[in-house]
Amino acid sequence: MFLNFDKIIPRTKSEIKQQQKLERIRHCENLRKERFFNAKNRLMGSDKEGLLKQIDEKKERKKLEDEQEEVYFKKIVADVDLGNALQHRNENLKKELAREVDVYRLTQQQKHKSREFDLNDPKRITNQLPMRFEGIIDPREMTMGSFLKFSSEDYDGEKAKTLKKHLWQCLAKQISENLISKNNHKITHLQTGQEVMKEDGLVNKAMKYEEAMRLEAAKSNMEYNLRKADYEREKRRLEKQQGAEDELAHINTVINSDIFTENPEASKSSLGKSRMISYNFRGLTEEEKLEIREIQKKQIEEMEMRKNVDRATEKYWKEVIELQTNVKTAAELLDTQKKKELNRKVLEENMKLAAEQAIQKECMKKVATDNFPTNEYFDCFNTTAR
Repeated sequence: MFLNFDKIIPRTKSEIKQQQKLERIRHCENLRKERFFNAKNRLMGSDKEGLLKQIDEKKERKKLEDEQEEVYFKKIVADVDLGNALQHRNENLKKELAREVDVYRLTQQQKHKSREFDLNDPKRITNQLPMRFEGIIDPREMTMGSFLKFSSEDYDGEKAKTLKKHLWQCLAKQISENLISKNNHKITHLQTGQEVMKEDGLVNKAMKYEEAMRLEAAKSNMEYNLRKADYEREKRRLEKQQGAEDELAHINTVINSDIFTENPEASKSSLGKSRMISYNFRGLTEEEKLEIREIQKKQIEEMEMRKNVDRATEKYWKEVIELQTNVKTAAELLDTQKKKELNRKVLEENMKLAAEQAIQKECMKKVATDNFPTNEYFDCFNTTAR
């Protein structure tokens, strides 16, 4: 009899959650198996039909977009043509209206047809016809005989003489008045000339005074410039002299300085006793050179001794390493032999145990297959009542 663990009723919340988790995992696995083992839906490799269908859909979409773009472009062109036509029509309409306005002004709004033109006509007097000449239309047709003389007019009698005398008196009066005005004008002109001459004299005096002041200022300016030039010249001379003296002092200082006198203290640097200033250093003396050579010899000897000690130490450690290596090799060989002996003993023990196990299995098999129970064995049971 076998127990079905899937149908065991859980007793705690943790067991319930575990059971639900197992059922969910089992359901997902079943769905995955159905999806995987379904030959109708499973595809191996590329889906050629699906790819061709996608290509066709893409071509159709591209064709539709091209058609829409072409329709949109044609609509734009039509709108532009319509706009140009409307603009051209509006311009022609404006030109036609302007031409009609000009024609109307030239035909209906002429100057001579305006109201009260006869009062504002600049040629009214010139174009006016003489009185009592209704039959004469063109003024050029008038002759000397066209003038009339009335009965009340007398151009040769006393009235004419009186008129001429009066005219001569008026003329003489006008001539005298003209002479008087000319004389007054001359007098006024002379007075004005005298005043102008007086003013010119004052102006000349002022100009002379101004010229004198200008000359005085120019003279003062020239004297100031001469004094300033002398001062600048003296200043330059003193500066040149001071520069020459400073140069001589600098030359003397340099000649007498530590650089030219080769003072060894001048080449020492403030950064350390053994450091030198390169542009002040003049080289080593013979004693310093001999001292340096002695120090170098000592250093060489010390270096040789150090090398010898290093070689001896290296040789010693090589020998120690070789000895340890040999000892280690012998110990490893001994351990290897011990391991082999131990493995051989374990193998023999395992073989013995395997033989015993085979014998025991054979006995158990005989008991299980050949040793059947007899009727006496069954009669031992159910001998009493409950």
